[in-house]
Formats: sequence, C-alpha cells, structure tokens
Amino acid sequence: MRRRKIANVLAAHADRRGGDQDDLLPSPADQAEVTSLLRLAQRLKETLAPVAPSPAFRQQLKGSLISAAVERAEERVRDTHIPFLRRRWVLIGAAAGSALSVAGIVAAILLRHRSVVRL
Repeated sequence: MRRRKIANVLAAHADRRGGDQDDLLPSPADQAEVTSLLRLAQRLKETLAPVAPSPAFRQQLKGSLISAAVERAEERVRDTHIPFLRRRWVLIGAAAGSALSVAGIVAAILLRHRSVVRL
C-alpha cells in the first residue's frame, strides 16, 4: 500500500497534476522518501540532456527499418500463399474422392440392377 501511495505521488508530479504531497502521504517517512526521489529525478533531468542523432545514423536506421519491413511483408506473403495452395490441392483431392465415391455407388447400383434383370 505504501509503494502504491508513493507511486501515485510520483505519477502526479510527473503528470504535473500537482497536488500537495502532504495530502497524499500522511507518514513523514513516506514524505521523506518522495522528496528524496523527486530530488533525484530533478538531478537526472538536469544532468541528462537529449542528444540528436547524426544524419548518417538516421539514414542508416531508416534504411534498416525499411528493409526489415519489406522482409517481413515478403514473409507474410509467402506464409499466406503456401496454405492457399495446400488448401486448393486439398479441395481438388476432396472433389476427386467424392466423384470416385459417387461413381462407385452408381457402378454398384448398375451391377445390382443387371444381376436382378438377368434373373
């Protein structure tokens, strides 16, 4: 529960929602910990400066991302194309099997009819 309260105070501070720490954290130990963490966050913010990547790096990154996207798209096309071909052959096989079954039934009926007619 204590961690959740501290996390809420830090989130409120990060979101700039404001709110007085004393209202959210009744314990002096919690207030001291939050104050310490906020000081650390401020020092990190002052120390760490954003760095802009070089144009060469950006160009290389763009090229590698595009090639990775193209490879991924090609894999998806290959993966979806193979099951389609397999499905097609399965359907052809099923149709042929059904046709042979019907032909066998018709042949059996005709043979039985011939044998009955001869008697």
